[in-house]
Amino acid sequence: MTAVSLEGVAKRFGPVLAVDGISLAIAKGEFVTLLGPSGCGKTTTLRLIAGFLRPSEGRIAMNGRHIESLPPHRREIGLVFQSFALFPHMTVADNVAFGLRMRGVAGEERRRRVGDALDLVRLVGLAESYPRQLSGGQQQRVALARALVIRPQLLLLDEPFGALDPQLREHLQQELKTLQKKLKLTTLFVTHDQAEAMLLSDRIAIMNRGKLEQIGWPRDIYEQPRSRFVAEFMGRSNLLHGKVTAIENGFAQVEAGTLTLEIPLEKARTGESVTLLIRPERVRLRRGPAVEGIGRCGGVVDSVFYLGSSLTYKVALADGTLLQATQSNTGEEGASGIEQGMAVQVEILQQACFSLKGDEAG
Repeated sequence: MTAVSLEGVAKRFGPVLAVDGISLAIAKGEFVTLLGPSGCGKTTTLRLIAGFLRPSEGRIAMNGRHIESLPPHRREIGLVFQSFALFPHMTVADNVAFGLRMRGVAGEERRRRVGDALDLVRLVGLAESYPRQLSGGQQQRVALARALVIRPQLLLLDEPFGALDPQLREHLQQELKTLQKKLKLTTLFVTHDQAEAMLLSDRIAIMNRGKLEQIGWPRDIYEQPRSRFVAEFMGRSNLLHGKVTAIENGFAQVEAGTLTLEIPLEKARTGESVTLLIRPERVRLRRGPAVEGIGRCGGVVDSVFYLGSSLTYKVALADGTLLQATQSNTGEEGASGIEQGMAVQVEILQQACFSLKGDEAG
């Protein structure tokens, strides 16, 4: 069942087209993330759904009812922002109760629902505290409780963890996902953080210049990007330009500088130019002289970046190409023994490559 739908939604600010004809359907209980760089239109899209902006074109519906003409307080939507937006002169309980008071919920019913919301976010003992007495994580929980207490049909979150330190951010991400699944709450989340989107989302909708580039499960977005923008935005990438030299049994042999690669490539033609994208974690390095062959060549380690749980290498190939490779820091002999200036063998498997053709290759 579709909980929220956007049909050809656009928003103009004078000559600027901030949102360009977006169509999107979110299922009931689904967690969807709008992901993209700053200025791509994701927050504008959220504000259109919330009712803070009116679309220049298109329709917005919740549970089959068009809502683009409704004011925000009549849309049954809970909102959580990066700034928390708590009232400093109100206690935690009063902050959480604010939406209920605006909706005319009074007396024992209001107190019960506030208590339930604080219990849900594990803040019962802080009901009489003020925001200034709370940590950043506790303030974020208050903001979430305030959004949930009205029993929204849709929860909107606009980069709610952006102001928090990494450890607290990761902890609250996990709490949010657990809570969302428990409540089966339809959720639209806005972020520019790829890892956050991958962790939280049932589906990710990637935006660029006001348009939706691709919508899909996190794994599909990462493994099967439909454009160069999506491929590069969703993690680090190696881009190799090459030419198809042979085709056999659905596999194309591609000459890409020093490397000869064999990859699955539908509807390829001999002589066709292609751009291949290879994730750094799919590049294998071995110390010592190279054994040349399909997917193999030699190189020299140009630089090493120690990242704790992993190591990233830049390897210079014979044709001058710099190839990135990321390997887990297992502590075993291998990745940790590869140093700058060392000769290595580079190996790339068939399943590590996918092609970007035409406009996608850029």
